[in-house]
Amino acid sequence: MGAENGITPWESMIEELEGLPPLEQIDKLIDLAVQGVPPAIELFLEHMSSLDPAIHRAIFDRMSRREDPEFWKILIEFCATGLWKGMKVTIAPPSSPLNRSLRIQVKALCLSASAPEVKAAQVEALLELLDSQNAEVRYLAAELLGEMGAAEAIQKLLKTLETEDPRAKVAVLKALGKIGSIETLEVIREHLYHPHKDVHKAAADALSNIGPEAIPVLKEAAEDTDDHIRWHAAKALQQIHDEGVIPIFISLLDDPNYGVRWLAIDGLSSLGEAVIPHILEVLAAGDTNLWFRQSALQVLSRVSGPGMRKILEELLDSLKHPESAGMVPLYARKALESIANMELPRVRAEKKQLKEPYVVPHLSYGKLEAEQEFSSLLLPLRFNPYRCYHCGGASPTENPSPADQCPYCGYHLRTCYNCVYYENSGCLLDQPYVISSAVPGNRCPHFRFKKTEVKLQSVVASREK
Repeated sequence: MGAENGITPWESMIEELEGLPPLEQIDKLIDLAVQGVPPAIELFLEHMSSLDPAIHRAIFDRMSRREDPEFWKILIEFCATGLWKGMKVTIAPPSSPLNRSLRIQVKALCLSASAPEVKAAQVEALLELLDSQNAEVRYLAAELLGEMGAAEAIQKLLKTLETEDPRAKVAVLKALGKIGSIETLEVIREHLYHPHKDVHKAAADALSNIGPEAIPVLKEAAEDTDDHIRWHAAKALQQIHDEGVIPIFISLLDDPNYGVRWLAIDGLSSLGEAVIPHILEVLAAGDTNLWFRQSALQVLSRVSGPGMRKILEELLDSLKHPESAGMVPLYARKALESIANMELPRVRAEKKQLKEPYVVPHLSYGKLEAEQEFSSLLLPLRFNPYRCYHCGGASPTENPSPADQCPYCGYHLRTCYNCVYYENSGCLLDQPYVISSAVPGNRCPHFRFKKTEVKLQSVVASREK
């Protein structure tokens, strides 16, 4: 993809785009990037990371209208790998600030898609990416499907869940949890008992997102012999605001694991005075141990208002002193009689609301405002001297080393720009050269300073005279 007739692919693309109205410029630029044209990829990525608000808003506004699945597939693959279609070298590794920022913005684009055609294109691309050979691409695709709440992806996600890769299972379980469909309940339940701790944690979190329908499944997990499974089940139950969790938490108040007991205490405390009669009934029965009584003391002390605290005063005092344990059932029955005719607040069932961590980065513009604001959109990025001699793509740094490769064609890069400057051709070397000089700009054996060249020409001209 070298220069023809002295015109580089970069210059040819600029000439083609400059003849179009601003918004059509951007659409054409994206089309060329999807086709894998190196200069278009470069300019498109620079626009996406631009600090100029006008450029940034414009590019994301046009991206948000794309209805072609191929574009979303390429963009999401780039977020996961740092490689754009047709590139040979990663230019934005997943851990780089550019890629992290881009991921957030792409997530925002997927979450904010209002047009059904755009969302359908995104989902189609993500479903295809679940079969990618690259694990990072599969993880990101599952994550985005979950964030979008794409119920149409459930069957494909369930099939993906059959993998043996724990990280893939975690990504899919998180996605299923965010979609929140009851039909996935049984499959998620099976993963509550997976030996990998991250997997059974993700399964518990997914069940908490499904809501009250998942309480029986979490109750079963809360009775497991594995401390980790019980802990994650209790943590998930905390996220379900429903009266159905009260008996489960009460049964965990004397759990042998200290962390599980405290989760049960916190869970009951979050439900308010509605839990008091349930705890009093267990204390009144008299079959409690020290762990249960200490946990009950914590809960009753937290949830009781001034009036209720006065009714429970004797009970709370006996719970504080182990030697008064024999009086606990008596005081509990007495408290139950006192509140029998009281109308205590009930727990209102609420499904957990998923957080919306992303801010939509683009705005929509009318045609007139767009024509005015984006009239010179391409000009700031037009003159970049650091280009690959082979394909015309931009160098990743302003001073590439002999070992660097072009991210677009994989050709070796050079610190010397002499060849393209004087000859409008590619670098004259086929193999990396040996650095033999510490003089800046004088590393390539084909390099000559322009002033020296002009001086030699003048010397030759004077001799001919």
